[in-house]
Amino acid sequence: MARHFIRLCQRPERCICCDAQLPAMRLHQLLFALLFLFVVPAPGEGGLINAVQRYFCRVRGGRCAALTCLPRETQIGHCSLKGRKCCRRKK
Repeated sequence: MARHFIRLCQRPERCICCDAQLPAMRLHQLLFALLFLFVVPAPGEGGLINAVQRYFCRVRGGRCAALTCLPRETQIGHCSLKGRKCCRRKK
């Protein structure tokens, strides 16, 4: 790969500079890939999605129930991808 840059550069002093930038670019790509892997949730773990669903449940005046809604409540949505329900008192 270094020969490729040497042929493109017309002055030898610039070719050394070109070769020095290659590891820095690879390092940036590696760091971006690692950051991307930390942001993406594992399968079945929708952390960001669950947080948004819980927030919208609260905004709609509901609460997140673990299994089912109480007898005087009605289901108005979901709080998580694993089956928690958003419940609100019947009007």
